[in-house]
Amino acid sequence: MNHNLKTLYKVCIDNGYIAPDIDYKTFSILIREFHKEISQRVLRGYKFRPGENLGQFHLVKDIRRGKTIDWGNSNKLKQSIIERGGVPYDKVNAPDGEEWLLYYQDNDYYKWKWFKETSTTFIKNVKYYIFKPCTTNRRSIAKVIKEDDLITESYGTYK
Repeated sequence: MNHNLKTLYKVCIDNGYIAPDIDYKTFSILIREFHKEISQRVLRGYKFRPGENLGQFHLVKDIRRGKTIDWGNSNKLKQSIIERGGVPYDKVNAPDGEEWLLYYQDNDYYKWKWFKETSTTFIKNVKYYIFKPCTTNRRSIAKVIKEDDLITESYGTYK
């Protein structure tokens, strides 16, 4: 079953959690702003306490497994090859072209993690749920890390 914002709005209206005069557009704006604020707090090192019933959401440092492509720098290199008149490698069209894929050199990276074990009293069948952060939240990790190197000290290492 897939739940989305419209489903949540309908459930909230049907169960009287919100006033019936609140339209979907207003509800949507409030929920999105709430999620942005929560995301920013987590990115700055905030950790939900077990008593807040959602488990713990925070960022953790993990170790890369295998080679991971650095798409940002790879695409810049590919563009520079094209601009100077070269031909970037392509398995089908240009097998003799210049290699342009670059890989991350460091072994560590940061990711969102939901420690849901602390939410079992609030969410039924919690083991069947997953947490998948949106693209904006995944990309915002790198931005925060680049802005403040010291912030990484507040993140634990995933074990």
